[in-house]
Amino acid sequence: MVDPALSCLCFTPICPHSLSAKPIIFAPEKKLTLRNISRRERRLSYSCDGEKPGVLLYGEELTVTAGREKVRFIRMNQSSFCATLHKTPVGPRLAEACGCRVWIENDGKAAAIAELERGALKGCRNAAVFIIGTGVGGGLIIDGKLVRGRDCTAGEYSFMNTNADAWSDPSKTMAGQCSTSGLLSGYRARKGLPADAPMDGRIFFEAVHAGETEANEALRSFCRAVAVQIYNLNVLLDLEKVAIGGGISKQPILVETLNEVYEEYILRGHPFSEAQARCLPRPEIVPCRFLSEANQIGAFASYQKAFLEK
Repeated sequence: MVDPALSCLCFTPICPHSLSAKPIIFAPEKKLTLRNISRRERRLSYSCDGEKPGVLLYGEELTVTAGREKVRFIRMNQSSFCATLHKTPVGPRLAEACGCRVWIENDGKAAAIAELERGALKGCRNAAVFIIGTGVGGGLIIDGKLVRGRDCTAGEYSFMNTNADAWSDPSKTMAGQCSTSGLLSGYRARKGLPADAPMDGRIFFEAVHAGETEANEALRSFCRAVAVQIYNLNVLLDLEKVAIGGGISKQPILVETLNEVYEEYILRGHPFSEAQARCLPRPEIVPCRFLSEANQIGAFASYQKAFLEK
């Protein structure tokens, strides 16, 4: 939090994979320089509000300085962020304030729209997306249609509890166990690292591919947690497919391991019997066709239906 009267530059990581990635405050006269030093990703894309996207080539730099004019923000009258969003017509208010058409869509549901209409779930009657990020986003498809629910909250997997005997423990939720944050926390614990030790998906999967024992154990443990929840969804909804999205879905070994664990742990190790477990048709577990971009594509598709197709 920054006092509105304070003149400064605020560097804020968006959806970081590490809880140690904190916002940094700089003096307003400072210059921030971003340099592409990646030999593997020699062309990095960047975007600036109100400007066309650009490309930063290997060795090139981008300098950020404070602007001459102050930023103006829209502030709703409610007392908190949650109160602002709950049962408040945010879209129409933003449209009125900004003078343009506004359409708001939940990220998990947007991913489900993209995958149902143009991706991995096309043609499915009952299916789901499982978006793994700092939390767990979701979208449910029933009878070929996206399920929003009475208050548009259907598919908010993060809030689901995973242990009735630990109701007050936030780590015993899907957000705590089935997210990228949960995966990295498990890896830190196996490595004996502090809870706030710098860590991200790139470092973790490099360790996995290098054959590191702790990393591969953490991955299988994480996949067991995800597989159990996919099994629960399948028991309730009789799913044909579950599409895995989010940043780490770009790693093929994630879905490969998830399918292996589902077969070994969920079906062969079922508490009743393998025979009874296989009485329930097994859902196909696949990566989202659009991977981590599924929510963006779905948001545009939703906007098209709302405005452009009328």
